[in-house]
Amino acid sequence: MHHDEPRPDLAAQFINFMLEGRNSADLTNMIGSGNPNAAAMQYIEPAVKDNPAVFPSPEVMKKLQQLRDLPRKERRLMNRLWTEVKVR
Repeated sequence: MHHDEPRPDLAAQFINFMLEGRNSADLTNMIGSGNPNAAAMQYIEPAVKDNPAVFPSPEVMKKLQQLRDLPRKERRLMNRLWTEVKVR
């Protein structure tokens, strides 16, 4: 959030709104994405909450890795290599 925005107070209000469990859950239920907000879990529909692609089990979570941000030079190299793979 930048303080040079015309209404930084509205940005803060929106963030606080989305941090409320029910509001956060509504977004998860609407788009079917994961949600790290513990207060939202009780409001998430079972079809979303029970989907292991959205909420992996603790066993699967132990095997997952977080992507790291690559330096620009490495990203360009990977993009170039991926382009080569796609055209062959």
